[in-house]
Amino acid sequence: MTVIISPRDWMVIKLGGSLLDLPDVHDRLDRVIKQEKINAPLIVVGGGGLVDEIRRLDEIHDWPESLSHELALRAMSVTAHLFADSDSRFQLVHSIATANRSLGRRRYPVLDCSGAKWLSTLPCSWDITSDSIAAYVTRKIAASRLLLMKSTELMNGSVSLIQAASCGLVDPFFPAIASELPRIDWCNLRRDSPHSIQWK
Repeated sequence: MTVIISPRDWMVIKLGGSLLDLPDVHDRLDRVIKQEKINAPLIVVGGGGLVDEIRRLDEIHDWPESLSHELALRAMSVTAHLFADSDSRFQLVHSIATANRSLGRRRYPVLDCSGAKWLSTLPCSWDITSDSIAAYVTRKIAASRLLLMKSTELMNGSVSLIQAASCGLVDPFFPAIASELPRIDWCNLRRDSPHSIQWK
């Protein structure tokens, strides 16, 4: 069964790669989705330690930016596979069409960004991480919201996008792309009772 979702009903959820070491990460995400009545989530999983290792090796070997960028996307593909394939409530998808079908099967879609041609318009730079990629996906599908799930608190809701980037809460490119989004929420998924707050 395919469920046709209106763009305004989608919420892109960026799941930080650092959260993958939580033994109950699937349960935590599921609880937030249900308690906040998110009917059409599209999950983008960060690369976590895999991308960190690629970055470390790049500092040694000084690879071309295009190669580093491609390897980072492939690492995100690996973490997306690991996350989606290790719990039956989630399903790996490669497009909005397959995400619709996933929801029709009552499974949460997890987007594999590797090989997505529409991501080719993003610059190849370490200034761009899964934060900006999730923001770009949000803009591309005209979703109503982006929810950033992190391992830390936001500090306070009044912090600007630029301030958040300068202190490492989001990547340096994020303010340029996220400023166009209708709404951005934040959630520290490591909290005892995680919930989202509206940021922008």
